[in-house]
Amino acid sequence: MKKVLLSTLIGLSFVGYAQNSNETLQQATALLNRGQPAQAYQLLQQGYQADKAGNQELFLLGMAAKGAGNKAAAKGYFEQLLARDPSAARVKLELAETVFQQGDKQYARNLLLDVKKMNPPQGVLQNINGFIAQIDNPNVQTSRSGVSWNFWGEVGFMVDSNANAAPAIDTVTMYKIPFDLSDDAKETNDTAKVVKLGVSNAVALGKNASWQTQLSMHWQDYTDLSSLDSLQLSLQTGPSFALSNQTTLSLPVTANRVKFGHGEPYYYYGYGISPRLNYRVSPQLRLNLAGTVANRNYRSDSKPNVKTLTLTPSLQYAVSKQGVLGAGLTLGRESSDNDFDSNRSLGIYGNYRHQFNDSLMASFSLGYEGQNYDDNEPAFSDKRKDKLFNVGVSVSKRIAPIDADISLSVSHTKNNSNLPLYDYKRTQTYLSINKQF
Repeated sequence: MKKVLLSTLIGLSFVGYAQNSNETLQQATALLNRGQPAQAYQLLQQGYQADKAGNQELFLLGMAAKGAGNKAAAKGYFEQLLARDPSAARVKLELAETVFQQGDKQYARNLLLDVKKMNPPQGVLQNINGFIAQIDNPNVQTSRSGVSWNFWGEVGFMVDSNANAAPAIDTVTMYKIPFDLSDDAKETNDTAKVVKLGVSNAVALGKNASWQTQLSMHWQDYTDLSSLDSLQLSLQTGPSFALSNQTTLSLPVTANRVKFGHGEPYYYYGYGISPRLNYRVSPQLRLNLAGTVANRNYRSDSKPNVKTLTLTPSLQYAVSKQGVLGAGLTLGRESSDNDFDSNRSLGIYGNYRHQFNDSLMASFSLGYEGQNYDDNEPAFSDKRKDKLFNVGVSVSKRIAPIDADISLSVSHTKNNSNLPLYDYKRTQTYLSINKQF
């Protein structure tokens, strides 16, 4: 991910510099100014003595190590400086960016909040708010003006064992009569090309608020099953408030448009509101409550519109500086003019993400959702009841020369339904490369 260096944004001077720089420190400063941090770090290391290093030397070592990609060393130098001067705002901001790049977002956020309490200049405050927004809401970049932009793109290739999420059986009983299923109605494997694009924007609205917007596109093109090709456009926009140092509230409105196949201009469009409340109990524990109230309007008159209501309480717990556990519940209600389309759902999920180093991350997820429909479909005598299980693993590796991430994920879904027509298994393997601009 390309980021504007925080040190170029904050405009603060470091008050802990040694007063009389020697020739080596001057040379190192010149190398840093010329964009040669590795050479500056090597030069400073030659004469470094931990028990004699002054504040300026430690700061330059931290900046050089950070610029050269040695985040662990940079963190150590900045923390030594803060042990000497806990009020050094510039050092806290540099350390915040360093540990953020290491994946320790909790530590970074706490450092930013410490500087925020010092009543920094308005320009610095806007950048801090933007950085906190980036931590709380991924895909956001800070900028000097307080207006944040981020552009990203992803291309991928997917192998889908059951692209139409259909049963493997040959016959099904409807209206108490056995029917042979056509090939299109049975389990079919396929491959697909995937392209995703997105842009996000955040505008500071003062000390404790911002307006955040995200627009995204997801295009999927199957090799054989062209009727399942899809194009999804999504928009979220709304205010976000820092209610306290621990609590944030977001109130985005949402809109989306989904198209399948190549005939009709769209399959459905939807709109709604998705409030989110986040509370940081401690540096390790974060509680979240998200909800959605939305309408889904179908183009076809044969499919009635649907009103949806979802509630998702969840938590995240940092078990270490590298590992984060997540867990949550999902409660849902869909209401339609057709009672056999209306349903209630209850689910539970868990996940674990581990950051091995600055460039390698892996995750594991597990989930279950039960769905009960209000009435039986005309073709069946029983009301539909589904039990959906899913498990997934993914690995992501940063490719530094092109500043992008390459990811491989495998997910398996199994739906157990009391109606055999809706019983299916599905495995999707997805290889992608993602880049932010």
